[in-house]
Amino acid sequence: MKFFAGVRLLISALILTGLGFGLQACSGGGGGGSSTPVDANATGYYTGSADVKTPASPATNFNIPDLQIMINGSRIMMMSDAKAVLYDGTFTVSGNTLTSTVAIYYNGNKQTGAVGTATLNATITQGSQITGSFTGTELGNGTFVSTYSSLNDTASIITNVEYDNTGANNRSWTTNPNEATTGNNLEIEIYNNFDMRYNISPGDLTFRNCVITKATNTNAYVPITNTSLFTVSVIFDNCDNPVAVNTGTYTGFSQYKPGTPNKIAFAITNGTYALTDDFNQI
Repeated sequence: MKFFAGVRLLISALILTGLGFGLQACSGGGGGGSSTPVDANATGYYTGSADVKTPASPATNFNIPDLQIMINGSRIMMMSDAKAVLYDGTFTVSGNTLTSTVAIYYNGNKQTGAVGTATLNATITQGSQITGSFTGTELGNGTFVSTYSSLNDTASIITNVEYDNTGANNRSWTTNPNEATTGNNLEIEIYNNFDMRYNISPGDLTFRNCVITKATNTNAYVPITNTSLFTVSVIFDNCDNPVAVNTGTYTGFSQYKPGTPNKIAFAITNGTYALTDDFNQI
């Protein structure tokens, strides 16, 4: 009997020793495990404000009270209807830090030289806010704050914006572009086949008397899946200003904003000119 008791004790000791080695192996020899940090997702529509410098010397405070930010994929567009400013660039995210070099547009024109670009550094609180700073000169020198909009909870739907010639849904959208003289209205219509039409009364601005159509092999105005945003991709033709025609496809984002009246934020650029406005439903 003593022999069998001894065997049982030996077997128990061997089992415990084996478990000890197994636990050490699972814990990496006692050094602890590691995991790859997840990058924040900045996709969405944000509203806020910015404090930058004036777009001319001498530099003074230039407050942007109506900053709107639209982000999808690797592109960020930050627009102001009131101040006719647009920041446009591609970005990278590491952890919760967003970095980009943005081109700066003012009154519909890309700024040139040192005042034409800025470095953007921002912190993402996913689903809540993005805050950051511009490093550069004039409009590219300052800070911004923005909040993730509740509009992100509603998917982009073409029926919210389309012109379908049925009375109640017969929507057109109009604005007075900041780069235009007073009284020159720009009007667009968006169709459920993702095409667009554009009309403008005569006046002194970049896009005077243009015709807008979708770019070759693309749709003009398309909902972005799982977001509240739309993509825009168009060309202009028959413009009084031939440069507006000959400089390629205009691309960007748009956001539908229900209210009284309903509005759409609209920001597109071809790398030389930009159209950055809030349009009202008529």
